[in-house]
Amino acid sequence: METEKPSPPSLLSKAYHDLASYIPASERPDVNKIIQIESNRHLNPSMTEWKGYRFTTPFNAEIVEWHYHNWDPSENDVLIASFPKTEFFC
Repeated sequence: METEKPSPPSLLSKAYHDLASYIPASERPDVNKIIQIESNRHLNPSMTEWKGYRFTTPFNAEIVEWHYHNWDPSENDVLIASFPKTEFFC
């Protein structure tokens, strides 16, 4: 008998709660709002655009634009970028 796979919202909830568990309880934020926002984004994907580049869930053009104008890297920051093979999308 095949077991049912967890839904994306339940996977997100577990991941956020697991991550938050590393923060001392007295300082731990309530992660339920971000879980709701992220679950909605994954269940209702959309595409945004900035400077001719299109972004789909989980990426967001507003976040890219903010970082483009505001990110001030620290001396030891490391930036890792990956790009899909374009022929896959043709």
